[in-house]
Amino acid sequence: MSQTELSDEELQELSEKLSDPLWRIRNLYIIIDKKGNEIPFRPTPQQEVLIEEYYEKGRKRFIILKARRLGFSTLIDIILFDKCYWGRNLQASIVDLTQGDASEKLKTKIRVAYENLPQQLQEKLKTDNEHSIEFGNGSTINAGKNARGGTNQLLHVSELGPIAHIDPKRAEEVKTGALPSADEGDIFIESTFKGGKGGVFYQMIKTAMETPEEHMTAKDYKLLFFPWWQDATLTLDGNMDAISPRSKRYLDELELKLGIKFTDGQRLWYHVTEQEQGIFMTREYPSTIEEAFSAPVEGAIYADLLASIRANGQIKDFLPDRGQPCFVGMDIGWNDTTTAVLFQLSGREINWLWTYEAMHRTAADFMDELVKTEHKVAGIFIPHDGDSATAGSNGVTYRKQLELAGATNVVALPRPKDRWAGINAMRELISRSWFHRTDTAGGIEKLEQYHTKPISAGGVTSREPVHDHSSHMADAFRTAAEALVLGKVQTMAGRRMRDMPMEVRRGQVVDIDTIRESRMNRRKGRAKMSYRL
Repeated sequence: MSQTELSDEELQELSEKLSDPLWRIRNLYIIIDKKGNEIPFRPTPQQEVLIEEYYEKGRKRFIILKARRLGFSTLIDIILFDKCYWGRNLQASIVDLTQGDASEKLKTKIRVAYENLPQQLQEKLKTDNEHSIEFGNGSTINAGKNARGGTNQLLHVSELGPIAHIDPKRAEEVKTGALPSADEGDIFIESTFKGGKGGVFYQMIKTAMETPEEHMTAKDYKLLFFPWWQDATLTLDGNMDAISPRSKRYLDELELKLGIKFTDGQRLWYHVTEQEQGIFMTREYPSTIEEAFSAPVEGAIYADLLASIRANGQIKDFLPDRGQPCFVGMDIGWNDTTTAVLFQLSGREINWLWTYEAMHRTAADFMDELVKTEHKVAGIFIPHDGDSATAGSNGVTYRKQLELAGATNVVALPRPKDRWAGINAMRELISRSWFHRTDTAGGIEKLEQYHTKPISAGGVTSREPVHDHSSHMADAFRTAAEALVLGKVQTMAGRRMRDMPMEVRRGQVVDIDTIRESRMNRRKGRAKMSYRL
């Protein structure tokens, strides 16, 4: 901390400039740089874009999607401090991934800016702790995992992408609690992207992208995207021959796509950093918004296997065998989401033909969509709770609702004691699966995004699947996998074949003799998988 005491002449000269917030932002404050040094804050060209949009164009709501370490949290917290310190009776809040992260911003950005003001400009703080700083003018800046009660005139939400990925419930609380607390105020949401095409942060970005400039209101968010290559500091000196052919090809294609030209230093920086970051390069340092969206999901359960079969050409458009029976695996919901997957057997392989996902739709609505596929459905498998009536169903189970809508052979599977048994069964199936690229596109996307998060209890850390936008579709696939493991699909298919004339049955992929011979093997397989009912 280096306080400065100004001479009367210097103070007079400074006083003439202090009424201009733009001058204050660009000249008055001290920050801590990436090396830990206290330096004068001078906005970068990227930060100047936000300054122009906020101060000169008067926009009040921002979503800032960015590469790592571009300094936007620093700029935003300087804005919060400036507004609160030179205003009166204002409340601002910093919301972050953890309390520690929020408190660190309060300490290293807000407090550093305050403590480095000239002595004659400093007013005594009324409150100063890791959760809050209150100034003598009645203004307060809070920091935490959620916005505190009351009305915020300024709100900074940091890392909403990781929050939505790790803790979807808290992301919803930020959306329904923190953001409304600043309904008439100024909102800054800055984050790297994490978690695939779903969740609170993705939906907010998608809405911002789809809102034309001429249709934007005071309550709409302005999306600002800042890729790594706009940061002039991301450059390296060294041997250009070290750049791999793959990195060179990628950067050449990016130059053509974006109409830009990379320096040798940028090219070397990208190559070296990509080697360090690996598959998460596009998450931490995206070149385009599309790259950010397509970045691998941390803790992904199925993504590695899907990537492998995609490389093998097992995700493509193909004609299903209309002579073979099809089956459906479901996950049911109303306020949540109802999902379904349509599949058929082809020898040892599984063809996934169609996926369905909808909210607030009845069993009859689903059956209407299923009929439109024109596939012959031999059986529908639903979770155990499909055999239970709920208060909202007027005493009618979901299985009965499906049957009333025309479904036959609806089977409610037993409740598994271990969700991982079904997940592992699905993982085993993927290597011998074929996905119809067009008709299962939404399902594949959700499977790729389905992920775990660490859970600590009793000193032991484990990973558990996250219940979010991707889990409903993943559960429908899991239902199908459980039906296969339990032998329900093969038995039902075999009975259907048994009732067919021999000349029709000949050449089909499932027959009753095969089923009988494999029953003992299936039981042994279930025991090995620890599938306990």
